[in-house]
Amino acid sequence: MAADQKSKQIDLIFKDYYSGTIENRVKLRRIDLSFNGLADENIGGGRKQNEHPRVEDNRIIREESDHEMNRLKHNLKVLDIFNESLIDSDKKLMAAHYSDRNYLTWSQISFLINRSESMCHKDLNRLKRNFENEYLKFYLT
Repeated sequence: MAADQKSKQIDLIFKDYYSGTIENRVKLRRIDLSFNGLADENIGGGRKQNEHPRVEDNRIIREESDHEMNRLKHNLKVLDIFNESLIDSDKKLMAAHYSDRNYLTWSQISFLINRSESMCHKDLNRLKRNFENEYLKFYLT
């Protein structure tokens, strides 16, 4: 994959994380799984053999066996670990640049974290390289 393409991929990953999109996808998937389990597919009568009468247990089983839910949770955990490894000023830089909630220009971001714009760009590129080299291999697509 070309460097520019990889950089755009990492930008999208960070945007999804810092804007809360991945967490929302986990919540929506959880809702989807809870409603998917309500249909009675017991054709032919008789008692269901593979379903427990405990609703919460069934929900947990569906969540744990769902590939999409596992992928989302795994990716969220990888990004949480990456974010925890950052110093506070780098966390502020990432959140300010990638969050959808409050669009900030580079001059506003540099003022917010008390760095020059060029230093913000260098730091962001350093963080993206760090993610690419150390964490991207664990991120599931």
